[in-house]
Amino acid sequence: MDFLSDIIQLGWHEVLFRPLYNLLLVLYVFLGREMGFAIIGLVVLIRVVLLPFSFRQGRAEKRLATIQPDLEAIRKRYSHDLDKQKIETKRLLSENRIGIWANVLSLGAQFLILAVLYSIFSSAVYLDNEKELYSFILPVFEKYSGGTLHVNFDFFGLFSLVLPYVWASLVAALIVFIHQSVRPSRGKGSLTALEKWMVFSLPVFTFVVTMVLPSSKAVFVGVSVLISFILGLFRAAFRKAKKI
Repeated sequence: MDFLSDIIQLGWHEVLFRPLYNLLLVLYVFLGREMGFAIIGLVVLIRVVLLPFSFRQGRAEKRLATIQPDLEAIRKRYSHDLDKQKIETKRLLSENRIGIWANVLSLGAQFLILAVLYSIFSSAVYLDNEKELYSFILPVFEKYSGGTLHVNFDFFGLFSLVLPYVWASLVAALIVFIHQSVRPSRGKGSLTALEKWMVFSLPVFTFVVTMVLPSSKAVFVGVSVLISFILGLFRAAFRKAKKI
């Protein structure tokens, strides 16, 4: 059992933790030795990598909005036969090429990165950069950080990213609320009951959870959702332009 635990811990450290930490510190030294810029840069890189999934998710949301009346009709028609309801719903989604895997993979990747970031910032003060940095990155880091291995984990000198910070959590929750309430990719009238509930519950959940975690999580979530919101605006504007 100890052997299996050691293997899992080694895999976590070498496959996830160490590569992401090295990437974060490379961004840190090349973006003016500001950890705030490093986290923002990391979010942008991740969103660029996940862009194909975001486009597929956007198309799926548009198709889903179009077939909402058909889905509602299926729910009413087979309200007493849940198995038939599931079969017909699955058939309708398949016919309209609406899948959930793009969204699941995108969210899964972001949650995994959030977990690694939590591990990084919760142990930041104990990390030995001489051991954690790859041999080909160590001299580059020393060169561009003024010959030191010290890392400043402050957010533009305003607060420490390794500690919880109420205002960072509040801003992240506000961004989530705006994103959920405006929903630029769909009209307000097309929101389902679950989505209406999420408008208020998700921001509250974001605030409560990030309040007990390093503020780096709040920054990551806030920037990531903000980018999603901006992408949604661009998609909505692009669809509007195509109709003209």
